[in-house]
Amino acid sequence: MNRRTYSQILDHVAREHLAENTDLAPRILARIQKGKSATMQPRKKIFVTAFLILLVLVIVLANVPAVRAAIQRWIGYVPGMGLVGEGQIRVLAEPVAITREGITLTVEQMWVDSDRTFIQYSVEGWPWRKLSTGSPTNRCLDPAVLRLSDRELAITRPQSSFGWVSGYQLKSIYPAIPATVNKVAFVMPCLVMALPGEAPEDWELSLRLIPAPPGTVFPVIEISTPVEATPTVLPQAQAGLVTTGISLALDRAVQMDDGYLLYATVHWENTGLDWIDFPSPETLHLLAADGQEVLYELDWEATNALQMTPQSGQTTFAIKTAPIYVSGPLTLVLDSVSASAAADASFSFDPGPDPKPEQVWGLNQDVNVGHGHSLRVLKVTYHLADETKAWLSFELESQTGITYASLFDKAHPLTGTAGGGGGGASLPGPFTSDLYYLGPLPAGPITANITGISFNLPGHWEAQWTPPVSDVQITPEAQDSACLTRESWEQALQQQIPLPDGLNGTLALFDVVPPTNNYQVSVAKLDGSENRSIGPGSVPSLSPDKTHLVSIGPMVAGPADGLYMTDLASGNTSLLPGTTTGDINPLWSPDGSRIAFTRGPSSGLIGAPGPYKMMVTDPDGSNLRQLTDSSEVNYAMAWMPDGKRLLYTMLSRDGASLHIMDIQTGEASSLFDINYNGSVVVSPDGKRLAFEEMLPLDRYGLFVANLDGSHRKLLSSGDPYIVTVPAWSPDGEWVIASLHDPDGNKHPNPILVLIHVDSCQMIALPNLSGYVTSWLP
Repeated sequence: MNRRTYSQILDHVAREHLAENTDLAPRILARIQKGKSATMQPRKKIFVTAFLILLVLVIVLANVPAVRAAIQRWIGYVPGMGLVGEGQIRVLAEPVAITREGITLTVEQMWVDSDRTFIQYSVEGWPWRKLSTGSPTNRCLDPAVLRLSDRELAITRPQSSFGWVSGYQLKSIYPAIPATVNKVAFVMPCLVMALPGEAPEDWELSLRLIPAPPGTVFPVIEISTPVEATPTVLPQAQAGLVTTGISLALDRAVQMDDGYLLYATVHWENTGLDWIDFPSPETLHLLAADGQEVLYELDWEATNALQMTPQSGQTTFAIKTAPIYVSGPLTLVLDSVSASAAADASFSFDPGPDPKPEQVWGLNQDVNVGHGHSLRVLKVTYHLADETKAWLSFELESQTGITYASLFDKAHPLTGTAGGGGGGASLPGPFTSDLYYLGPLPAGPITANITGISFNLPGHWEAQWTPPVSDVQITPEAQDSACLTRESWEQALQQQIPLPDGLNGTLALFDVVPPTNNYQVSVAKLDGSENRSIGPGSVPSLSPDKTHLVSIGPMVAGPADGLYMTDLASGNTSLLPGTTTGDINPLWSPDGSRIAFTRGPSSGLIGAPGPYKMMVTDPDGSNLRQLTDSSEVNYAMAWMPDGKRLLYTMLSRDGASLHIMDIQTGEASSLFDINYNGSVVVSPDGKRLAFEEMLPLDRYGLFVANLDGSHRKLLSSGDPYIVTVPAWSPDGEWVIASLHDPDGNKHPNPILVLIHVDSCQMIALPNLSGYVTSWLP
């Protein structure tokens, strides 16, 4: 699948509603959610990109100003709200709710200090898919207000949000409520994106404020670290861009019950840059006094709560650390930054008088984009969705380190939109950038203007702070150790243990393949031999007799148009009858008589709003039927060994719950809850599960457990390697999974690892990479 950044998606959607050259991504969306970083805990990421874009549009279209928090001395921190200033802190006396026509509005939290008011409210019974259905035209875009006796307080900025199957939650900031006012009304004219008359309107709740109870506000420690520009060692091609260097500073700390919240700032004043991105876990390290790395997560909600509009030349962020057991200084180290700069360059090509959809032109043009950077335009592909939408996909590469290029067609301002860079990101190699048109491709030569670029700047920046000595002795908690650790994995790589006798079989897998960075399906033996590429696609399932393979169709020019069946003997591939755009994750039954899959929204966009329902069909497309109600969000995960029952997940506000359904009777039974909707697979004997679940500090844990959730064993804790997408061996003794190295440049694709679930023995499979979705004897 082509990797598309939030900048690209935002440009594509928002330019239908905003003035030309309005660049929302770096300034607004960056403060709401970054595509390559977690704004929220991943268990809450059933929330879609379109919903994020909607929130931005609600604020922009309503002309509500976004304000920067004043520079001041913060005295406290409130989890979920952020930093608070001086003065008495007041809170909501109790949650307040009202239900109308099956929809419940609840104001869950409210905090007030001398500078602002924080509101958290939820709507239950209004499916979150409605929030991104259709154009905002005629739909509700009126944010809620706080009504006082003499005036109304309008929202100053959104803070964060997420959605689930049947509702959504919003956190927003309003102006401060006077200290003499302890009762206000929360007034919501209508539900976001509701059409007139579609849902109840004119909601109003009475809220009462009381002083914050003792112990609910954590004190803030102001840190004075020197802000000195560190000389940046740049490649020669970039030497003329940064003139004064970049620096890193620690600003403040909050001692929490389970670690520290640290605020830091990257300073890049007078560098000639437009933006420096938030650091990623691969480039940012926190070291304890003994030199060991401290686990942390990037806390975007805490960052968003501080300010909406970034300070010029500064990128501020917050990290939440694990408990620290070693006294002495903490050192924050930044290895590199991702920077963006404006560009003014262009290139042209002539598609001819009669371009055909999916036609490809080889260009091989070199373009000097300034700042010592250059791009080579390798080729362009023409895509036509319908009479109202066409786009050109340019394949680009750079020898000077460019990883993103924003394109704009100035000659067609009413139809051309900035494309934004897709694949490539921080990885070496070609990437894509698009030009979109709200209509057919314009006639005549087309000039693509390069308006902005992004690239990596290597360096080494440090900031140090010594926490105060605490009277409270923190004792490390005893925790089950994971099978896969840094030491055990490095040992497995060095030893190159051969496969045990009898451990073999055939794998169906998929992986990202350069230069297009699209997913490709393949079939191979466990030892890496007989590796055969099947073609574009993803999430393949191998028939029990190993003669056929069904997978999600190719997503090269947009969403896949259904599931595809491949005859492995002839190599012939065709669309599985009855499947359509939005159908994902096929699962071949143990006896080969059926294929189960999940039917998503017709848009086919990954993560788009539901419903998601389970379907089952015969391999020839006959006897297609729906297994779950369309109002739910269900994902088919695995067949039980008897071939009569399906394991599936049902999404909820707090994650997902596991269930088993008899596909003949529709009768379902519940197993247990997990806090993340990741992969879940059943052992061949049907007694155990392997599944992903989130651990504290946004770590991806990989577990095995009994069918009822008992006797959990941790295979991987996500430190430092993320291990995902498990599959059981045919004998039920091993799990194969995909290991993501934090050094993405060293190992850009997932490495496959075998883990013996009882003994923790580990075997690296260097001849294979990607994600295994079928393993047959």
